[in-house]
Amino acid sequence: MMVSSAPGPGQSPNFVASDPAFPGFQSYCAVDATNPNSPPLLAFGGITNGFALCTNTSINANGRLDVVFEPQTNNLNYVSDDCIPVAIEVIVD
Repeated sequence: MMVSSAPGPGQSPNFVASDPAFPGFQSYCAVDATNPNSPPLLAFGGITNGFALCTNTSINANGRLDVVFEPQTNNLNYVSDDCIPVAIEVIVD
């Protein structure tokens, strides 16, 4: 089972495998998109527009893009001005 801890502003969401499962943080949900033909959007604490893709500047990250919740200035792992706001669609197959 995958569970999550609560991301704070400026942090990436994270999920860990746990057996047996621990309760995790219960604030992720899917919210209906404003376009009825679009899939639902991922929300954290009811916020759908807080996610961004940020280039990770850590030495071992090799410039990978990380999802960050509410990017903050002066973060050691990315430059907030370079982050791109994104909406994360929840696709259920």
